[in-house]
Amino acid sequence: MSSLLPDTVLQRAIETENKNFRDNPDSCVKAFLDHLRSLGFRFSVSAQVKQFMPKHKETILPLAVQYYDRAVLSNERRYFVSLMRYPCCKEVVPKLLDAFCQYTDARDRECLSECIYSIHDKAYAEEYLRIVSSAEYGIHRAMFILLLGRIKYRKAINTIIALLQDPQLRKYAITALGDYRDKELEPYFLRFADSDDPYLSRYAKKALAKLDPRKKQ
Repeated sequence: MSSLLPDTVLQRAIETENKNFRDNPDSCVKAFLDHLRSLGFRFSVSAQVKQFMPKHKETILPLAVQYYDRAVLSNERRYFVSLMRYPCCKEVVPKLLDAFCQYTDARDRECLSECIYSIHDKAYAEEYLRIVSSAEYGIHRAMFILLLGRIKYRKAINTIIALLQDPQLRKYAITALGDYRDKELEPYFLRFADSDDPYLSRYAKKALAKLDPRKKQ
């Protein structure tokens, strides 16, 4: 397989990864990569495995799940999760949701919620709403708020409106509400369109633009 990285960058990546594996001989990532190579996959560094997805999902995804379950180090867990960020990986959503609720590491939760957002399976909308409704998850609810808007889950609208009171989550709530393209939500967008916060104002104006019937639904 040809590399998409310049030779010097690739060589440094190879050297760094090999050193990490020497320092951590029990690495689950190393075992996973060795397993893939035994099946005929050719690559130089772990980052290149993503280029085989989703085409080779039927082979790679079960292995990624298998080694994810064995992983102890959070950075290794995040590597395996990064291989699951495709709409065709819906079968892993329950596992990812359980992990999101179980782990408290901020980077783990960020990685897991971004992966779940990328898969965007409507079947788990109630679970997304449960997470968004629980203050214990704090800022890590952001991707679930966006996801509820993306899938236009109407039962979530009142909960998302309530989150406009949360300064940390307000911009995500505005963006999610905008995705419903519901004229009845216009007052909420108008409230923030002239906000002193330039980012919030931008998100509110984008939400208003989505109400234009000339825009593609």
